[in-house]
Amino acid sequence: MPEKKDVVCTIRFQSDDDIAYQDTLPKQDMTPARGRIDRNSLSWRTAEVLSAWVRDSADQIRRTELELLGRHLYQVIFADGKIRGLFEVAYKTCAEFQLRLKVELQFTPDARSVAELPWEFLHMPDELGGFFLAGERDKIQLIRLAVRADQDTQEVEITERPLRVLVATCSPDTAIDVQQILAAVRALSSADAIEVTPLPDPTFDQLLQTVSQPRLGPHVLHIVGHGQAGGMLMRRAASPGADAKAEARRLAGLGEPQNGRVFVDAETVTSLFRMHRPHLVFLHSCDGDAPSLTSVYSTARAIVYSSVPAVVAMQYEISAGAAIRFVDQFYRELAEGRSVGEAVTAGRCDLARGSEETGIRRDWANRMFGTPVAYLCRDAPLVNSPLAAGGPGSLVPGLPPPTARLACPRCGVAQGEAARSCGKCGLQLVCDRCGARYGQPATSRFCSNCGVQVTQVPWSGRPEAASAPDRLYLQGSQEVTA
Repeated sequence: MPEKKDVVCTIRFQSDDDIAYQDTLPKQDMTPARGRIDRNSLSWRTAEVLSAWVRDSADQIRRTELELLGRHLYQVIFADGKIRGLFEVAYKTCAEFQLRLKVELQFTPDARSVAELPWEFLHMPDELGGFFLAGERDKIQLIRLAVRADQDTQEVEITERPLRVLVATCSPDTAIDVQQILAAVRALSSADAIEVTPLPDPTFDQLLQTVSQPRLGPHVLHIVGHGQAGGMLMRRAASPGADAKAEARRLAGLGEPQNGRVFVDAETVTSLFRMHRPHLVFLHSCDGDAPSLTSVYSTARAIVYSSVPAVVAMQYEISAGAAIRFVDQFYRELAEGRSVGEAVTAGRCDLARGSEETGIRRDWANRMFGTPVAYLCRDAPLVNSPLAAGGPGSLVPGLPPPTARLACPRCGVAQGEAARSCGKCGLQLVCDRCGARYGQPATSRFCSNCGVQVTQVPWSGRPEAASAPDRLYLQGSQEVTA
């Protein structure tokens, strides 16, 4: 039986045509398996067409189309039978022994065309119909890594709390969605977790000066604004006599040329980080202004290849409400000491939850969960976890936090992170069939992941020690003893 630790499957795109595969399952031959990508194949050409359709069709996209795209992406990677066999053995081993599976897609600068495909919709077939590797199954994580062919991934320093977040709203107007997003990020600010500083509508030089402050530069630079292919728009610096010229144009009934904006290309954006390197850059386009896939990837890749460890961007248009949900979940996960990849996965899972307004609930059935794109040099936490940072239950610096930190929602007894059921009252926490962890185990009746019925174990404890919803369930089932 393998050790209880993550299994990492690395799929490295050496170029647009060459692929290498390796995983961390113990075996005798550790040489990477190599294969070719056929860009003339039906799967590749179909994936290109479907990618463009998903990009342009917005709300018309349903799960059927996303699965079709994801299956063709799967075939592009695993056309080689040996590579596919190795990957599926790793997946089945993780499922059998309840291990976490991390799928790393590594892109070198020479794999430009491959990197532009929306791998966030990668769909793996199985006997139950298949699932999206981006987080539809518990304990599976899909991340992108940007690596150079001549060097390995870079180290990421874990900073002391709080995490300093600079929110630069580079927008030509005070759009409601921008203000809502800014308010959502600022609402997360707390003395021991996240420190948020707003920077409204800066010029490039003002942003450069703020980012480059010695020892006070942000850990996270969150840019909200308008994007264009290969760069972004920022406020133009005022020139001598600008006020007089603006007044003359106003009196003549003329508007400000180009709305007072200047285009900053991706290479110039990377110069922001020469004096101070943030741990993360979040590129956030305004509602209705999502740049093309090529724009997202080119700008994000330019930043991450310039030595910034992590970049998160949006590859499709996303509503203010959905963006706020993702931002809220993402930063909460970072504040808890999760890695950037884990935080993005948690945010995707939140976006994948279907709406109940139509009377029909279906999760993972729209493109929103594939909208966030994360490019990482190395997947690591940005800030210490609350327990590691000090306080009740914290450990000696340098030691890992205790695993028993989750409380049973029925009896309150602390549980290990890998616990499948409560050791005291027997409440089931994890689905026996698919291994998914229940979001509300005290009231779950069916697994939201695979639909199998939950087996509730009677509890003979005091009813006042249980949560209110669980007391109602237990009393209705006559399972509470006096």
